[in-house]
Amino acid sequence: MEFLDPVRVVALTGIAQGETVVDVGAGPGFFVAAMLAAVGPEGLVYAVDTAPEMLARLATVLGEQPQLKTVKSQELAIPLDNRIADHVFLADVIHEISSEDRVAFLQELQRLLRPSGRITIVDWRTMDTQVGPPVEERLSREDLVADLYRANFRLRRSDEAGPYHYLIQASLKEGIFAGDYRP
Repeated sequence: MEFLDPVRVVALTGIAQGETVVDVGAGPGFFVAAMLAAVGPEGLVYAVDTAPEMLARLATVLGEQPQLKTVKSQELAIPLDNRIADHVFLADVIHEISSEDRVAFLQELQRLLRPSGRITIVDWRTMDTQVGPPVEERLSREDLVADLYRANFRLRRSDEAGPYHYLIQASLKEGIFAGDYRP
């Protein structure tokens, strides 16, 4: 993903020192090093993926670190405690979740968030590109925001993550960041 700068993207999320972050669909850890730097020695990053080989590759690349935990999950069920995270992050994942399962998936992510928590989703813009999934498999920013509302989130931010990606950040409807921002 040379067209996404992980340090810039993590900076856009607002992940801060001491926070607990869940990276859903972490893969080989493209964003994890930047997250570890952002949370610092007092924070924690859970790298979650359905593919054990991706988690093994991540562990090989980043080595053992006290503030990093890898977690093997199912697609729609993440084996972590309720309200464990200040921040849930996913990149290039949401378009792979079927439209029928998307709201339930977002509600599963919501379960992980503390009341003041937020979710950041980075995914492919709906335009023809030489890289990425076919346009018909991508999820528009507008459709994602609609799904977030159905899952009881409220939009906080909409931005460009890179030349081919958008970034959407939302918070819990009942959380301290319950204010509604519309792009």
